[in-house]
Amino acid sequence: MFSSIWAALVAPALMLASGSALGVAVPTSALAFGFCGVLVVYGVDRLRDLDRDRSTSPARSAFVARHRARLVTLYGAAALVGAGAALALPRPAWALAAVAGGLGLLHRRLKHVPLLKTGYVTLAWVVVTVGIPACTHPSATARAGSGSLAAVALVVGAAIAANLVVSNLRDGESGAAFVGPQTALRVALGCCAAAGLLALAADEAGLAAIPAVQAAAIVGLARGPADPERYGLLQIDGALTAGAVLSLVPSWIA
Repeated sequence: MFSSIWAALVAPALMLASGSALGVAVPTSALAFGFCGVLVVYGVDRLRDLDRDRSTSPARSAFVARHRARLVTLYGAAALVGAGAALALPRPAWALAAVAGGLGLLHRRLKHVPLLKTGYVTLAWVVVTVGIPACTHPSATARAGSGSLAAVALVVGAAIAANLVVSNLRDGESGAAFVGPQTALRVALGCCAAAGLLALAADEAGLAAIPAVQAAAIVGLARGPADPERYGLLQIDGALTAGAVLSLVPSWIA
């Protein structure tokens, strides 16, 4: 959880969910790139902003400080594996991988800009978790139709945006710092509701599990957990993974 491995698991889970909705099999190289890319971006951010994070995430910051050398090794290895996985992707996916990587490199400079963080981080996540699976099988995606691709991107994007809005409550960054925690929670739940309705309207009922589980985690956060830091890192982020896994259940049964 504190090493960012837990957050990195969200990427391959959402990639599999998106691929299932689009009717494509996501290759292992894409899953490895998604996992390693998120691990490196978030892990390096924790290392570089350690002093600033001590006030908002003291338990995680203490863990990072205590295991700094091991974490550097972990993120270095993930960077190498992720680079190799990126090279194994089909050429159409390289441009999307470059976009996501570029946003990741700029994350530390951009994340403090009010009202910008949620937008560009959501875009990066959608590029990786929806765009890359679509690019790995362009012919299958064409058969699915651009409407289906747009619907999957909007559903996944809205669920991710909801996650980011409530995650920013702990960090005191982005729009949550301006509108207040209660309004931010309502916005996040509104994103989940919109994503669920869109999934049903677009005949992608399986994907509705992603915003539904995320909404349940947000409601739990609104009730005031005993340890908000661990709840945010474990339940809020884990809800995306759990929702993605649940969305795959109908395809497994079929």
